[in-house]
Amino acid sequence: MRRWTAMAVLAAGLGACRTDGKGGETGSAAAGPEDADGDGFSAEEDCDDADASVHPGADESCNGVDDDCDGEVDEGVTATWYADGDGDGYGDAATTAEACGQPAGFVADATDCDDTTAAANPGAGEVCDEIDDDCDGAARRLAGRRRRVRVAVA
Repeated sequence: MRRWTAMAVLAAGLGACRTDGKGGETGSAAAGPEDADGDGFSAEEDCDDADASVHPGADESCNGVDDDCDGEVDEGVTATWYADGDGDGYGDAATTAEACGQPAGFVADATDCDDTTAAANPGAGEVCDEIDDDCDGAARRLAGRRRRVRVAVA
């Protein structure tokens, strides 16, 4: 009976190790999935197993990389910028860009009512020119008196 028990223990011990085919041990046959970057997530879970800062649940940072492995890049960390075609410091709400930093020709303000002329913006004074210069929604009419003109009808 003792002989069978010893053989069973020996057989169980032999099955627990793998070899590289050259007589060297490669580790336990029961080893878990590979985690090349050591971040605690296997290659199956990790979207970049070569970078320990990229894994499910990581904080997203503005770097052009899907840091948290959710299929989206830089979500929640970019800002909305508005095109400033006339260079007056006020942007057009209809023309936007999402970026980590301010792109050239874009501003953080989206209140320009006419992005084709720098004279019309929320910081401008209103002029009597029938144009909404200060973006308040109302234009001043040209000053002047009304005259009655008689027209002869033939």
